[in-house]
Amino acid sequence: MVDPAELERFYGHLRNSDNLSDNSQGDSPRQNDSLETIAILQVENANLKEQIGDLREDKQDLKEERDKLLVVLKNQTLMLEDKRGEVPPPEKSAELSNPKSANASAKMINFYFVAYSIIITVAFLLFQFIF
Repeated sequence: MVDPAELERFYGHLRNSDNLSDNSQGDSPRQNDSLETIAILQVENANLKEQIGDLREDKQDLKEERDKLLVVLKNQTLMLEDKRGEVPPPEKSAELSNPKSANASAKMINFYFVAYSIIITVAFLLFQFIF
């Protein structure tokens, strides 16, 4: 239900049907206000349609970016898979006595740590783009 005071505030003084006259000047200001209101609403509608179009483009760009990041993440995950097959565990005494073996193990651990850090970073960026 609309309050009559609000209608008067927006449209101006309301006339009763008993007091109607054939005065054309009485309709002119209300008609001009209506035309102005229609013009304003049309401009606002056009602006909103433009914003919707921009938002749709942004959404499509974000989807494409997400898909690219997913491909990068998948490729990095595939690079981390152990494709050597079954490798017997090295002897601990050999690692301690052989510094080259210990150095290789340290490099391998460092590689996995860096790869894991990259995956976490990409996943974080992907999460930010999605939400």
